[in-house]
Amino acid sequence: MSLSLAIGCPKHTEVLEYRDPQQLDLSEGYAMGGCNHMCHIEGEPPLPCGHFCPLKCHGNDHSADSGFRCQQPCSRSCPKGHPCQYACNECERLSPEGSDCLPCKVEIEHVYPCGHKSTMLCGDSQAAPPCPFPCGKVMECGHICQLQCGHEGTCISTYECPVEVRVTCTACNKVHVGPCHTERTHGPEGTCPHPCVARLPCGHMCTGVCGTCHKDGHQECVVEVQYKHPDCGHTQTMPCGESQADPECTAVCGKDKGCGHTCTKPCGHRGPCAPPGHECFEAVEVKCSRCGGDFSSTCTNVS
Repeated sequence: MSLSLAIGCPKHTEVLEYRDPQQLDLSEGYAMGGCNHMCHIEGEPPLPCGHFCPLKCHGNDHSADSGFRCQQPCSRSCPKGHPCQYACNECERLSPEGSDCLPCKVEIEHVYPCGHKSTMLCGDSQAAPPCPFPCGKVMECGHICQLQCGHEGTCISTYECPVEVRVTCTACNKVHVGPCHTERTHGPEGTCPHPCVARLPCGHMCTGVCGTCHKDGHQECVVEVQYKHPDCGHTQTMPCGESQADPECTAVCGKDKGCGHTCTKPCGHRGPCAPPGHECFEAVEVKCSRCGGDFSSTCTNVS
């Protein structure tokens, strides 16, 4: 009596009978759990992705849960008509419904709504990226706007034009160089860096900066003058501008306190230099009435 082993494939109808164990070779084809035929059978519908299984017969089904992944190239195209460059299973994992592919990797020349062009991946162009180029429009000042293309507002009101321009100040009639935006905003008189040439009411020349004086008025005269206080007659050296405000005298009073010594309070102090019966602590040399010797004392003690 001879023994044999019959092996049949659940998918294909062929049954193989083996009598000798050496006839059974699982090294090729059968290792996937099926027979040695191709998985796809003539007339069988394609997989959900539209492809036919290219593998040898295998034991598991074609569901994602079984670990099956279609490795054939995706058969779809991007919105611009480029064939998808990914494997079918990559796009299927991205979109189980099979409606989307991964971003297209074909390089294209993208034209922005403004007319600028740049080379980018087709998939990146689908998101309508903002134009990365400078605006490039010629502004009213005649210079080129360097803001990013598509900026808000008008160029001249948004962009602080840094181009150096030469302008003539109408106040001092001198030429200076400054940023175009600053000169437009403040005018050449408001930005002039040259010394002011105006003569102040006091008769001295202004020592301020032309542009600053034009915007904020002339600065106080700093020329030093000898000012005589009308009330006390003291003379002091001070800036001319300060002398216009009738300043208080800071000199020492110097009037006699009634004891022969002078008042050391600031000039213009209120009240008498010293009240009646005041104590004066000025040092004096006196002669002793009894022995005739000289000694030092204070003015108050002597009086």
